Amino acid sequence: MFDDNLRPVPQKNVDYKSLPLAPTPEEYFLLSRIDGNVTVASLCSISGLSRDATMKALSRLQQAGLITMPGSFGEVSLDGSAPPSPPPQARSESVAPATQASESATSATPASSSQVSEYSLWPVAPEAFDYPADVLAENVELEEAERRDIVYRHAHVDQLDYYTFIGVTRDAKRKDIRDAYFTLSKKYHPDLFFEKELGSYRGKVEAIFQVLNKANQILSHKKKRQEYDASLPAQGAASPSVGGQERVAHASPSPSMVRPGASAPVDARQQEVTFAALLKRAEKYESAGRYADAAAEYQKAFEVKADAAVALRGANLLMRSGEEHLQGAIDLARLAANHEPGNSKPLLLLGDAYEELGNYEQAKQHYLRAQRIDPESKIIARRLKYLEVASR
Repeated sequence: MFDDNLRPVPQKNVDYKSLPLAPTPEEYFLLSRIDGNVTVASLCSISGLSRDATMKALSRLQQAGLITMPGSFGEVSLDGSAPPSPPPQARSESVAPATQASESATSATPASSSQVSEYSLWPVAPEAFDYPADVLAENVELEEAERRDIVYRHAHVDQLDYYTFIGVTRDAKRKDIRDAYFTLSKKYHPDLFFEKELGSYRGKVEAIFQVLNKANQILSHKKKRQEYDASLPAQGAASPSVGGQERVAHASPSPSMVRPGASAPVDARQQEVTFAALLKRAEKYESAGRYADAAAEYQKAFEVKADAAVALRGANLLMRSGEEHLQGAIDLARLAANHEPGNSKPLLLLGDAYEELGNYEQAKQHYLRAQRIDPESKIIARRLKYLEVASR
């Protein structure tokens, strides 16, 4: 059994044909989430397996030479070492001087032209993002604006390159990168929330800060930044449209190829093998009428390679699986809606799900959003007309 605080590190340039052990689809999925930042405890919660099965899978991955397990806990550096993390109180005290220095530096110097509006280059604008109502309603010590900001940023940790995530352009100088990092660390450093009741938001904040920290480490290091830049596609790649208007992100790689939380681009071959294996298993469950199991595999596949059609397929299956699976359908449809904000189908399904739950106001809002995207749809018009009668 591994310690919960260990952070497995993936091995690079692996020859999959020569492995002593052939990983299962579950192990491939687990491997796709390992980036040197995620702890064993977090892997147990996201793997979809029992704790014992997750530990066994990690052990097999280690035996196969696909991962290494640093022997201590705390933040994993880029060379694979893992110095012990100081106690929470000590960390909190050490953050204050850096924060104060950052504040004084920010106020003393005008904003650099390489810094951009915080979310101006993100593929989905905050006002167009579909926030999960149950998460926003969670009983935590955060203002609503803070909740929305954390949920929005956390939803993009696996979808943006480092430059976009911290809000600078590709030609940003080291000082600009450091300034952007310190500005964001004042909002998302876990120690700033140490004594607050955060519920599920604590994990979101920690994940955000891990990505910010890794972005700062790589982009502030000349050689590592050059290697990272070489992995990105050409500048000016178009990102999905929002509200009918195209947003163009600078050097935003395909979310399926470069994850901000990883020390390097996800191995394309590993990703495709994992994705295909999960789809095959999902289709097998679907053919057997095991729709909930199939939907779970489709969700895993989406997490490996963000494909809105895959999430939507799982959501449709859950809609056919009974009222107890409606919330799962909503979650998957929301993933699809946020990944493709110009697609009316996920919004239509969300409207259907909320209508099934008797929440006509939420259903109406999603139908209206879908109608703005597809104003000629007779299906959406009929749904809205029915709601108008049913809500009288």
